[in-house]
Amino acid sequence: EINVTNITLNFENNLTDNLGNTWEIKQLEVDGQVGEASNSVKWHVVDNNNLPQVNETYKQDVFDGSSDAPDTILKTNFGSKYGWVGDLTTGTYSDSGEDTSNNPVATALVSPVIDFSNYSLAVLKLKTWFEVSAIDSACDTAFIGFEIVDENNTTTEIPLTFYNGLTTYVKVNQVYIHRLTPSSPVVTTYNTKLYSNMGLNALPKWMDYQISLDFLAGKKAKVIFGFFTQDNLYNNFRGWGVDNIVLENSVNDVISTPPMPELFSEGVTSVDGNTTIVPNN
Repeated sequence: EINVTNITLNFENNLTDNLGNTWEIKQLEVDGQVGEASNSVKWHVVDNNNLPQVNETYKQDVFDGSSDAPDTILKTNFGSKYGWVGDLTTGTYSDSGEDTSNNPVATALVSPVIDFSNYSLAVLKLKTWFEVSAIDSACDTAFIGFEIVDENNTTTEIPLTFYNGLTTYVKVNQVYIHRLTPSSPVVTTYNTKLYSNMGLNALPKWMDYQISLDFLAGKKAKVIFGFFTQDNLYNNFRGWGVDNIVLENSVNDVISTPPMPELFSEGVTSVDGNTTIVPNN
């Protein structure tokens, strides 16, 4: 258990933060079943010197074989390593290297228990990018969650039902959700294929993201960076990257800043009665 004085995970020491605590990579339960999720598509620590190369099907399907197609996932400009969701052999979150993957994805990067008891203006900051399918953007979900724990650091299981009807069971007492990807499809045909934090058919770029953690005052919580897909369709995209994750006490009130606010809604519309949702805006 750690206090939120200044916690930084920049991945230079892999999953060990500046205080020497180790973060965990876990599978999320999707519809109550862990076993259906891909074992190879998960959070990885990737290095600029050996970035995963994207598969040829991605280049052909998304960029029609154009020379504009990227050869790898993004490089980080904030060190040499960062956290990324995908398959190391395909360079996307498809474990088959095809638009239809072998399995859905359900992976989470989880912090140790963090004590927010003495803070009221805490903030989460990070560098991030994402790239998902435009037509399947409501299913392919990148979210930041905050799992509340009790005095004994125990949790219980409750369902979270998202906008698209997918129910994900996460072992929590309360969970606060900030969804980065849209809660509904941004297109209705597959002509426009790629959606990123820069918009439709735009290649992703690193950008700053911050979330006010005032709602955690007086509580203890784990931070969850979760990525899951409802199915195995339209998964041959480059996924989600995070770097320079910082939790700190802020001097001033913080306004949460999603990357694309004009396309965002609350992200979760129906949840268990014991669950609190903090909207993106």
